Amino acid sequence: MKKNIYILPILAITILLSSCSQYYTQLGDAQYNAFGYKKATKYYEKAVLKKKKVATLEKLADCYFKINDYKNAEKYFKEAVADAKCTPISKLHYAQTLMSLGKYEEAKTQLNAYLNDNAGDALAKTLLASCNSIPQFKKDSAHYTVSNLEIKGFETSFSPVVYKEGLVFVAEKAESGRKKQYAGTMMGYQNLYYSKMDAQGKLGEPTALNGSINKKFHNSSAAFDSKGLEAYYSADNHEKSKLSEKYTKVLNLKIQHDSIIDNEWKTCTKQFPYNSNEYSTSHPALTADGKTMYFVSDMPGGIGGSDLYVTTLNNGEWSKPTNLGAGINTAGNETFPTVGIDNKLYFSSNGHKGLGGADIFVADVNGTSFGTPMNLNYPINSKADDFGMLLNADKKSGYLSSNRGTSDRIYTFVMNPYIVMAEGKVVSKESNAPLAGATIVFTNKTTGAVDSVTTDSEGKYSFQMINDCDYTYEVHKQGYFAVTKDGIDSKNITENKTITNDFVLQEMVVDKSVVMENPDMIFYDFDKWDIRQDAIAELDKLLKLLNDNPKVKIELSSHTDSRADDKYNQKLSERRAKSASEYLHGKGISRKHITSKGYGESKLVNNCANNIVCTDAEHQQNRRTEFKVINEMPTEVVAPVEKKKKGKK
Repeated sequence: MKKNIYILPILAITILLSSCSQYYTQLGDAQYNAFGYKKATKYYEKAVLKKKKVATLEKLADCYFKINDYKNAEKYFKEAVADAKCTPISKLHYAQTLMSLGKYEEAKTQLNAYLNDNAGDALAKTLLASCNSIPQFKKDSAHYTVSNLEIKGFETSFSPVVYKEGLVFVAEKAESGRKKQYAGTMMGYQNLYYSKMDAQGKLGEPTALNGSINKKFHNSSAAFDSKGLEAYYSADNHEKSKLSEKYTKVLNLKIQHDSIIDNEWKTCTKQFPYNSNEYSTSHPALTADGKTMYFVSDMPGGIGGSDLYVTTLNNGEWSKPTNLGAGINTAGNETFPTVGIDNKLYFSSNGHKGLGGADIFVADVNGTSFGTPMNLNYPINSKADDFGMLLNADKKSGYLSSNRGTSDRIYTFVMNPYIVMAEGKVVSKESNAPLAGATIVFTNKTTGAVDSVTTDSEGKYSFQMINDCDYTYEVHKQGYFAVTKDGIDSKNITENKTITNDFVLQEMVVDKSVVMENPDMIFYDFDKWDIRQDAIAELDKLLKLLNDNPKVKIELSSHTDSRADDKYNQKLSERRAKSASEYLHGKGISRKHITSKGYGESKLVNNCANNIVCTDAEHQQNRRTEFKVINEMPTEVVAPVEKKKKGKK
């Protein structure tokens, strides 16, 4: 009997605690269903303190997930997923939370667990691929410098757009004791502000846009026509609602259309025709001519989450929106489109491969088709949400929005040139040994600037090129033939890059045959002196050598086989030498740089002398022209190319 006396009070306490937990859960549910996520966390936390139910833990974690409080979201998701009754979506959101905290290995574990039961989930597969690609996203982290844009007096600021002589952006004023408070964040409502920019690019004191453009609820993401007289922007679709009704209705957004009348923004009679009480339309972005609008919607028939759509203005009417398709849209959310000064489409997405949260992507626009979206990588993107890209006129700087800090803020970015290095090694052709002290001269064909480096004891060189320029190389070493290389450029480089070029220098010895490549001479048909097709390639190598070495003088030494008499062969060899000489002269080589000499059959390369029986192939070896250095020209001769004299034919 005594035991029963104690059981009754314990049971009563248990029932009381359970009812308290249920009471706070119901209060939390009411706020959750009305998008009052911040308020809902207070009730859910009290509920789980009384009794931990997996369903309540999931909703509490989801509230923090939705308001981007990832630290608290991680805490409660971790408890929820430990329960076997946890729903799969919480596992997915837990993984996304971990990614937003930069905990990619832990996120991979959760994604793999989720995919075990949901193998076909495209978003989860993309997130897993993202976790495996983080090093790739961060490999060029020095390419951009990102800095916080200080705008005092505001709790949040984001989505800047060019307007008149400055910027319009979305912001939420820092106010104490505010009367209007958004239950989703427990902060104020967002409005549109204008800040004029001075000559140094510094923004002045922001002022709210006047007239009807800033309504009593959220207003955001504006787009203006080129004259600044028409505005489209995102607004809560609740203008006729009472403030007390705000949290009992489904939260939809609409694209609001205002125009300037008497220096004040007025609501246009004709509104965007594709707004709806059943779904949202938001984040309008206009092309420069104002005839094409990109926007965001979760209207039926989309690919997943919120998608990007496009509509065109024809005779004052917006056409039926077209979904941008699976190349742009994903199973996740695509938001915040902007059209850059470069006519490319920028947008934010958490469905493409990224660093966590939403990342900024860019896609080429070709009429009605789009290129593959490219992640702008770190530090433009971060593990947090990044969005609202604005490119300046120089196409190398601009603004972006991010919650990588404590709240949504505007950041500036500046593109730093990619580092393009020219590296390589110089070696001897005869010994393959490295050549120390060789000079590599770099001529910038874009600017005309000349610079040089010298090889080290290992024959290696290194030179940092300037971006977007063409270069020529000239490699010099005393006692060796110089070598040039044209067409080395640092244009269209999209990453830090090293361009490697190795050089082989041939020793320059007077009265010794110049070894081009095998064969190092040219050959002739029997009893012929015209230049054969196979000889042209060898003469062109000699042509380059002479152009690379403007002080060198070359002898073209021609020979015959032993057939026919000596006098005839002497004349034939002279014709062959002259034929080779005229070919080079016709290519612009000055006669000062070449001399031709025939040796007849006096310098055979084998035993095929008079009265010796030889094969045609053996005789062919003797029908040749060799190249050898006679001497170096005086220093005042600076180029081998001879300008042809004009005259009558």
